[in-house]
Amino acid sequence: MEVIAGDLSEQYAERSHSWYWQQVAYAIVIGAVQHLRQHWVLALRAIWIGSAVMGIASAVMANFAYWILPPVLPAPISPSSFPVLLLLLGVPAAAAGAAIARLHRPHAAPFAMAFAMVAVQFELLPRLVFLIRNSIEHERFLPYLRGYVAGMPPVIAIVVTGVLLGALCGRATCARVR
Repeated sequence: MEVIAGDLSEQYAERSHSWYWQQVAYAIVIGAVQHLRQHWVLALRAIWIGSAVMGIASAVMANFAYWILPPVLPAPISPSSFPVLLLLLGVPAAAAGAAIARLHRPHAAPFAMAFAMVAVQFELLPRLVFLIRNSIEHERFLPYLRGYVAGMPPVIAIVVTGVLLGALCGRATCARVR
């Protein structure tokens, strides 16, 4: 990894700023994929554990949301509003990221990112496939499909940010425990 960093820093003076960050992103993705290939059994275990933790935390937060949100937010409460998404997706994702980091210390970052990708797919794909299939058959579903696709970026951002923050907190806790 130091060799790649050295090569990039040498070429940075000759290339554009965007080229440099593109190369950094490529290096991170390639390194993570290689790491996941080498430790695929542990990666599957991390994804399974993260899914279990996120499922349990989602159930707890759903019950908690019924108590905390009505006094705070005006009625009607939209299920796609930021506070609802934060409670029902962000907090469980952070708990899953922390669990992955605590249980897979040397592999926390790539395993957390792998879990985030899987969580986003399981969170978004079933409804998206349903809406696409129905939009093909009946055009009355097109506005729902457009609205769903427009609401996908915040969900992706909340889940990925939650997992990464949870992983960072889990690693920080791991560092203090040692």
